[in-house]
Amino acid sequence: FVTELGSAIHQHQKILSVTVYAKTSENSNWTGPGAQDWSVLVNQADSLKIMAYDYHWVTSNPGPISPLDWLQDILAYARTIPGAKGKIIVGLPFYGIDWGTVGKEVMYQDAIGILSRYTYAGYSRDSVGGVTNAEIHFTYNDSGISHSVYFQDRTALRERLKVISQYRDIVKGVTFWHLGGEDPGNWNELKNYQSKP
Repeated sequence: FVTELGSAIHQHQKILSVTVYAKTSENSNWTGPGAQDWSVLVNQADSLKIMAYDYHWVTSNPGPISPLDWLQDILAYARTIPGAKGKIIVGLPFYGIDWGTVGKEVMYQDAIGILSRYTYAGYSRDSVGGVTNAEIHFTYNDSGISHSVYFQDRTALRERLKVISQYRDIVKGVTFWHLGGEDPGNWNELKNYQSKP
């Protein structure tokens, strides 16, 4: 389908961008990512947008949404795909998740509000194997229900952009899920990233 679509779109001088699940190898055991052949898609599309988020999601156990080592592995794999040079757009999270009885998406301002209401919560930037995931993590208790929250701020974005900078040969740009309610400092981080060669 994408081969036919790409051919038809390009005949009309239009641009085709295909969004894909993140994966770190062709032998991905996830049904969705494993079904997407990046080597075919990247050669039919003008850009391949990789959703480098949802490592943990609202119905999973609590955990980082876009760990730095996972992002590194995604981009290292993308670099091995023939034709990927200058075609990869990395999708990054601007959201967080508050896991209580069920998980729900929260934005930066929501998470800051929770922290201010539960002053005893305290927060950290978790690390796994000595590598920080750069996301803010905190726990709190509300009406006897324990919550675990991971969310993004300007520091989380800065650290992800540092990883992406190592892959400028394949990365065409970045995109975000989703706009609205993000840390206002994110825009300065993006300006700094764009100003570097």
